[in-house]
Amino acid sequence: MNNIEIREDVPLPFAAGAFEKKLNAVLDYLKIDNWELSVVVTDAETIRGLNRDFRETDSATDVLSFPQEGEVQPDGFFYAGDLVFCPEQIDENCRRFGEDTETEWLRLIIHGILHLSGYTHAGYESDDPMIRYQEEILQELKKGV
Repeated sequence: MNNIEIREDVPLPFAAGAFEKKLNAVLDYLKIDNWELSVVVTDAETIRGLNRDFRETDSATDVLSFPQEGEVQPDGFFYAGDLVFCPEQIDENCRRFGEDTETEWLRLIIHGILHLSGYTHAGYESDDPMIRYQEEILQELKKGV
């Protein structure tokens, strides 16, 4: 079991319960069952500031991951980190790439969780190992989520 705290600074395009179900589906797929993580859904201005401050990139983005290092706590949970999502940017992705909302959100949940798991990527090309793994997971989860 994982412990997920979701804060909506701006509304999700679907029910919070569905969002949490998608987060848990990715964690289950990766066989992660003791994570505690914080998830924030925010606006473009806020994520742009975070991207600028922590990644030195002065632009809004769709998802940011802030992994934490540490040990399993006495309650059995490992605080994995924080995920920050920006619905405005995700909507822009959908328009730009012709993707449906549910698939793009699932893709970015996978992307963020992979980063919290220690995965990195050099670019966004389909031959990058992390991106390839992300898309494999996406195809598997779309069958059941």
